[in-house]
Amino acid sequence: MDVEYIEGETLSRSDSFFGKTTSAIGFLEKYEVKGEECLECGHVEHVKLQKIGDVHGFDDYSLFRHHLVNGDYADEFLQATEWSSGPMFFIGLRVCDGKEFIWLDEEIGDML
Repeated sequence: MDVEYIEGETLSRSDSFFGKTTSAIGFLEKYEVKGEECLECGHVEHVKLQKIGDVHGFDDYSLFRHHLVNGDYADEFLQATEWSSGPMFFIGLRVCDGKEFIWLDEEIGDML
């Protein structure tokens, strides 16, 4: 396949980080241990958030362990990497009891 280069134009490649599913985010909003809220800015520090790994693309992203109010934890993991003008990262969430919050194949396919 021939690729025509047009002077002055650049090819763009970038990461697409889709992160966790809405159900995973909802689960964490309900069950994750929360930190203290800053009275000045309102930001809540996640004191129980622990970095457990990295995802490398054009940029780097961290994966975290979330501590839950019942003493359990939930780990983020790289569920899938697809390609569409750059890497597309889909992050799953796995609770230590085995429950998983993952992207469906159809959802990933719709993003391509």
